[in-house]
Amino acid sequence: SKFSTWLYSIAFRTAISKLRSRKGGSVDLEDVPESVASTWDEPATEQLDRKKALDLALAELPPEDAAVVTLFYLAEQSVEEIVTATGLSASNVKVKLHRSRKKLFGSLHHQLKEEVWTLQ
Repeated sequence: SKFSTWLYSIAFRTAISKLRSRKGGSVDLEDVPESVASTWDEPATEQLDRKKALDLALAELPPEDAAVVTLFYLAEQSVEEIVTATGLSASNVKVKLHRSRKKLFGSLHHQLKEEVWTLQ
């Protein structure tokens, strides 16, 4: 088991505990790594609008689902690493990712209208 997986496990459990105690809240995407933000070619204002839209969409997900999506896409963890970090089964992680993608698409489509089709 890798050190990073162990560290993500601690961070995941701490974050879920805090989110559950707050009964809601949002995921702040202002801390998105530069490597992710720099892949967008749009002007900075459009980048910020998309980050805010994604922040709102992630906030609509249950905390555990948002954490799984964040671990998979932003932290670039594999399903196996997420299983180790969260204690969920591999099939449960995959189901959460699938359902979360559908929810995120719906939310982003509502917020960004037709622009969502150009996002990749």
